[in-house]
Formats: sequence, structure tokens, C-alpha cells
Amino acid sequence: MAGRFFNRIFATLSYLFFEEISPKFQADALKNLMDYIYILFEKSFHHFDYFVQLYFMMYDDLIENEIQLANITKEQNVLVIGCGSLPATSILLVQKTGAKIKGIDKDKRAVLQAKKFIESYQLDDRLQFEYTDDLSVDISSVDVIFIAYGIKQESFVFEKLGKNISNDMQIIYRIPFNIDEHKVLDSINKTSDFTIEKKVITPSMGSTISLLLKKNS
Repeated sequence: MAGRFFNRIFATLSYLFFEEISPKFQADALKNLMDYIYILFEKSFHHFDYFVQLYFMMYDDLIENEIQLANITKEQNVLVIGCGSLPATSILLVQKTGAKIKGIDKDKRAVLQAKKFIESYQLDDRLQFEYTDDLSVDISSVDVIFIAYGIKQESFVFEKLGKNISNDMQIIYRIPFNIDEHKVLDSINKTSDFTIEKKVITPSMGSTISLLLKKNS
């Protein structure tokens, strides 16, 4: 009974945020709002199992869609930029594909909390987290890179990736539903040269758009 009640509350809050509140904000204001809410939730509720499970449920369809979008397999290496304190993307990717995942973040506290959080999951052989504030990680063996819309200094990130990744490496970049994907690409291509190969929309995450990007030759 309590579970059903909380599920209903969670569904209502998700609807209010994604369908009623978010559309009323301009793109930049929405990005700041989403950044703040996600960081606040991850740092405040990662000790509460029930809320963690609800949070993971919210990501489930999104990750399923993105796995199909990039055809991620067990043999691949995946880098998640901006893992956060509650690394739902990283954990669900491991659980659903068995791929090797590395999550990085420029927030030292977030990385420490992420490491502590996964201790009970027994995923140490497939999942690791690392602190870096300048993207100084080895990406030579990486096949797929996940980039959340909430990362800071996105132009710096794409500029560095544009200089260091191979042409066959895939990037999944999430953006909110009310952001013009072509304007996003124009912004990215001020420092690099990427093409949108495919995209998928996940309604359960407020119609989040996941773009599959590839570097041009």
C-alpha cells in the first residue's frame, strides 16, 4: 500500500515538473533549474533506498532507448561524463549490457559518494569512478561516451573530445525536449565538427532527446 502511494506521488511530481513547470522556462533557465534539482536530489536522497529505486525507475526507459541507439554490447567500454553522486546511468548500463563503464566527475564529493554508493552492488570489476576537472582521462579504448545536458563547460568538453576521439567513436548527448537540436549542434560545432547520426525521444523523462553524435572525418 505504501509503495503504491509513493509511486503515485512520484508520478505526480514527475508530471508536474516535466509537463507543467518545465515548458514555462526558457532553455537556459530550464537547464539551470534541472541542474539544481538533479544535484539536490542526488546529494540529499542517495541514502534512502525507496527514493533511489524510484530514481532508477525514472531512468530505466531512457537507458534502454540509448543502449539500442548506440547498439552497446558487453564487449564495449563506455565513458559517462558527469556521473554524479547517484550514478543511475552508469549502474543501469552495467546491469543491462555488462559493458565496462567508467564514470567521471569534476565534483570530488560526488565521486566519493558514487564510489560509496556502489559498494553493495558488487560491480567493481565492471564499473569505476574517477575525479577529473580537465577531462584528463585515457579515452583511447572507449567506444561510447555519454554526456548529460547538465554538465558544466560543455563547449570545453566537446572541444577536447573533438581533438582526441576517433571518427568511429559514438557520443550520446541528452538534451531537454524544448531545446532545438540543430542549435545545439551549431553550438557544439563552434569548437568541433560533429554530425547527428540518429536520435531517440524518451517520454518518461519529460520527452528527453538523446542525440547520437559522430565526429566528422
